[in-house]
Amino acid sequence: MQIPFFDLTRQNQFLDDQLESVYNRFLRRGRAILGEEVEAFESSFSRYTGSKYCLTCGNATDAIEMTLSALGIGHGDEVIVPAFGWVSAVTAVQSVGARPTFVDVKHDGNIDPQLITPKITPRTKAILVIHLYGHPCEIREIRTICKTHNLRLIEDCAQAHGARVGGIHVGNFGDVGIFSFYPTKNLGALGDAGAIITSDEDIFQSLLMNRNYGRNDKGEFFQIGRNSRMDELQAAILNVKLPLLDDWITIRKSISDQFNDVVGAYIKAEESVWYKYVLRVARRQNVINQLKDVGIETGIYYPFQLDQLPYCQTGKPPLAMSQKLAQTTLSLPLFPEMTNEEISYICEELKKLELRNL
Repeated sequence: MQIPFFDLTRQNQFLDDQLESVYNRFLRRGRAILGEEVEAFESSFSRYTGSKYCLTCGNATDAIEMTLSALGIGHGDEVIVPAFGWVSAVTAVQSVGARPTFVDVKHDGNIDPQLITPKITPRTKAILVIHLYGHPCEIREIRTICKTHNLRLIEDCAQAHGARVGGIHVGNFGDVGIFSFYPTKNLGALGDAGAIITSDEDIFQSLLMNRNYGRNDKGEFFQIGRNSRMDELQAAILNVKLPLLDDWITIRKSISDQFNDVVGAYIKAEESVWYKYVLRVARRQNVINQLKDVGIETGIYYPFQLDQLPYCQTGKPPLAMSQKLAQTTLSLPLFPEMTNEEISYICEELKKLELRNL
């Protein structure tokens, strides 16, 4: 049996009639940018997340950079970020002229709240957290730190659509929440797309102008801006998928539970939406090769540490847990369209390898 790490074609086939209808409607309307579909999705996603405002944009990296600008963060400022995760946080912080300050993570890959306060300096203006792999970080503790030190809180929810903490959707604990709709996400478009949620009207109005060349509702170019707008076709596709998201999350949790029964969960993630199923294994390349030999494709998220990227130039030794995760994490196939036969096959092969999470 051959099992791909991810297969978007299965979801496309499942939604074939609806996607064809969306595409035909898009062609008939002739409106490509900032039209009815974008407005409908922003309204629906705002309701889904429980936020006051939702603004779509070109991608999540743009969303982080736009947010930093809207919060007045720039040259000479510092932003605390986790040392493990995708590079968007680092590149966005550096793009506005600020400096990332790296904090090590816990065993689940999320930033360790106990290590944040010692890294705060007079130049620190914000903490940017990532809800990694769909597992919410300890956001309540981090929000308390931000309030104590008068810092802004930015939540990178790019991997955590649908995740909630105490019934509150992630992205609502901070000043803003950032989302990606890259095609592999739990809620994915068919191209790049992103969104920002907030309940702060001033931030929202600044972001509205920023995504559209700095132009206000009177047509005046009121501030420095950019061109970062979700197109109508991607919004229409997301309007089809959003009502299915919770069902897809339920399936992801079921698959993850079956994997956990075999290898043992290395995290307690009752509120996770399981964007990735991540193992921590010794001799990772051997395990990759063994699973490949029996037709199971795997991935690594992530084989690097943010604090050790060449353009970060910290000059400091690697942070311990981030280094360990970069060397030992391995992701199994996980998507809602997997068959029961595929899931059972993976479980049986894992048993043969006698893998246990580190």
